[in-house]
Amino acid sequence: MRKVQSLVTLFLLTIAVSECYLNSNSGSLLDDLIEKYLESKRYFKTNQKPVSQWMSFNASFYARERVKDNMPASGIRGSTLKEAVRGLGMLQVSVDPRVIPLYSRFKVKLWDGWTVVPAIALDVGPTKRLIDIYVDKISEAINYGIKRVKVQIVEY
Repeated sequence: MRKVQSLVTLFLLTIAVSECYLNSNSGSLLDDLIEKYLESKRYFKTNQKPVSQWMSFNASFYARERVKDNMPASGIRGSTLKEAVRGLGMLQVSVDPRVIPLYSRFKVKLWDGWTVVPAIALDVGPTKRLIDIYVDKISEAINYGIKRVKVQIVEY
């Protein structure tokens, strides 16, 4: 429900601002407001408590090279695994929306057992206990194969 409210708020804000400033030949204010809104949704709030226990999933991988310019089901792009590990945004993950709802924010504990990466469900893909993790290159996806990861949902 909060996701719908956020999207409606963004939509109404966009309409209001565009009516005021679009005719003044300055779209930069509108762009700035939209960018700030999206930036606020990009990162975890540090004081949030998880809403689930750690759950085990198999993870397969899909590459930026393979999807090219195709947008994920949500219409929003996330970060690749390398970017997310470096702290540059939230990992884009493809999920079964019956198991993990679209737009859910969660933590992924990688197969090494100690690296935890912030992630967001931005695409629809595999079934049940399988998630697809977004990586940079096809060779990377092939080399990783299928890995065992743990997921803890922070926000639906």
